[in-house]
Amino acid sequence: MIWQGDANEQALRLLAHCTTPTTPVNVTGPQKTSVRWLAGEFGKRLGKAPRVTGSEAKTAWVVDTTASQRLFGPPRVPLAKMIDWVADWVARGGPTLGKDTHFGTRDGKY
Repeated sequence: MIWQGDANEQALRLLAHCTTPTTPVNVTGPQKTSVRWLAGEFGKRLGKAPRVTGSEAKTAWVVDTTASQRLFGPPRVPLAKMIDWVADWVARGGPTLGKDTHFGTRDGKY
Protein backbone atom coordinates (compact mmCIF):
# COMPACT_ATOMS: atom_id res chain seq x y z
CA MET A 1 0.00 0.00 0.00
CA ILE A 2 1.12 3.53 -0.67
CA TRP A 3 -0.27 6.98 0.04
CA GLN A 4 -1.67 8.51 -3.16
CA GLY A 5 0.65 11.53 -2.92
CA ASP A 6 3.70 9.23 -2.75
CA ALA A 7 2.40 7.14 -5.66
CA ASN A 8 1.84 10.26 -7.77
CA GLU A 9 5.32 11.57 -6.95
CA GLN A 10 6.98 8.29 -7.88
CA ALA A 11 4.98 7.98 -11.10
CA LEU A 12 6.09 11.45 -12.18
CA ARG A 13 9.70 10.84 -11.16
CA LEU A 14 9.68 7.59 -13.15
CA LEU A 15 9.35 9.60 -16.35
CA ALA A 16 13.08 10.32 -16.05
CA HIS A 17 13.76 6.56 -16.04
CA CYS A 18 11.75 5.43 -19.09
CA THR A 19 13.45 2.78 -21.24
CA THR A 20 12.92 1.06 -24.57
CA PRO A 21 12.08 -1.74 -24.34
CA THR A 22 10.11 -0.96 -21.21
CA THR A 23 11.34 -1.79 -17.74
CA PRO A 24 8.54 -2.42 -15.23
CA VAL A 25 8.83 -0.63 -11.89
CA ASN A 26 6.23 -1.39 -9.23
CA VAL A 27 5.02 1.64 -7.31
CA THR A 28 3.66 0.72 -3.90
CA GLY A 29 4.83 0.51 -0.32
CA PRO A 30 7.54 -1.94 0.74
CA GLN A 31 5.51 -3.86 3.34
CA LYS A 32 3.67 -7.07 2.63
CA THR A 33 0.27 -6.82 4.30
CA SER A 34 -2.80 -9.00 4.50
CA VAL A 35 -6.39 -7.81 4.57
CA ARG A 36 -6.89 -9.71 7.85
CA TRP A 37 -3.92 -7.92 9.47
CA LEU A 38 -5.08 -4.55 8.13
CA ALA A 39 -8.61 -5.09 9.45
CA GLY A 40 -7.07 -5.85 12.85
CA GLU A 41 -5.07 -2.61 12.79
CA PHE A 42 -8.18 -0.59 11.98
CA GLY A 43 -10.08 -2.48 14.67
CA LYS A 44 -7.49 -1.48 17.28
CA ARG A 45 -7.66 2.17 16.29
CA LEU A 46 -11.46 2.29 16.04
CA GLY A 47 -12.21 0.18 19.12
CA LYS A 48 -13.99 -2.49 17.10
CA ALA A 49 -13.51 -6.20 16.65
CA PRO A 50 -13.19 -6.83 12.90
CA ARG A 51 -15.11 -9.74 11.47
CA VAL A 52 -13.32 -11.29 8.51
CA THR A 53 -15.04 -14.21 6.85
CA GLY A 54 -13.42 -16.90 4.78
CA SER A 55 -9.76 -17.78 4.70
CA GLU A 56 -6.77 -16.65 2.73
CA ALA A 57 -5.93 -18.38 -0.52
CA LYS A 58 -2.76 -20.47 -0.73
CA THR A 59 -1.31 -17.98 -3.21
CA ALA A 60 -1.15 -14.19 -3.15
CA TRP A 61 -0.13 -11.30 -5.36
CA VAL A 62 3.14 -9.96 -3.97
CA VAL A 63 4.69 -6.89 -5.55
CA ASP A 64 8.48 -6.46 -5.67
CA THR A 65 9.33 -2.82 -4.95
CA THR A 66 13.11 -3.26 -5.09
CA ALA A 67 13.50 -1.02 -8.15
CA SER A 68 11.35 1.84 -6.83
CA GLN A 69 13.03 1.62 -3.41
CA ARG A 70 16.45 1.83 -5.10
CA LEU A 71 15.41 4.82 -7.20
CA PHE A 72 13.37 6.80 -4.67
CA GLY A 73 13.82 5.31 -1.21
CA PRO A 74 10.81 4.47 0.93
CA PRO A 75 7.54 6.37 0.57
CA ARG A 76 7.39 9.50 2.74
CA VAL A 77 4.18 8.37 4.45
CA PRO A 78 4.72 5.06 6.26
CA LEU A 79 1.97 2.45 6.44
CA ALA A 80 1.25 3.02 10.15
CA LYS A 81 0.70 6.75 9.50
CA MET A 82 -1.69 5.98 6.62
CA ILE A 83 -3.69 3.66 8.86
CA ASP A 84 -3.79 6.34 11.58
CA TRP A 85 -4.98 8.99 9.11
CA VAL A 86 -7.69 6.81 7.59
CA ALA A 87 -8.91 5.58 10.98
CA ASP A 88 -9.11 9.19 12.20
CA TRP A 89 -11.05 10.17 9.06
CA VAL A 90 -13.51 7.32 9.53
CA ALA A 91 -13.88 8.00 13.27
CA ARG A 92 -14.73 11.65 12.54
CA GLY A 93 -17.35 10.62 9.97
CA GLY A 94 -15.44 11.85 6.93
CA PRO A 95 -17.13 11.15 3.60
CA THR A 96 -16.33 7.98 1.66
CA LEU A 97 -17.18 6.83 -1.82
CA GLY A 98 -19.10 3.83 -0.46
CA LYS A 99 -17.54 1.53 -3.05
CA ASP A 100 -16.57 -2.12 -2.63
CA THR A 101 -12.80 -2.57 -2.16
CA HIS A 102 -12.62 -5.76 -4.24
CA PHE A 103 -9.93 -7.07 -1.86
CA GLY A 104 -11.23 -10.57 -2.53
CA THR A 105 -11.01 -10.25 -6.31
CA ARG A 106 -8.37 -12.52 -7.81
CA ASP A 107 -9.36 -12.55 -11.48
CA GLY A 108 -8.45 -8.93 -12.28
CA LYS A 109 -12.07 -7.95 -12.98
CA TYR A 110 -12.93 -5.06 -10.71
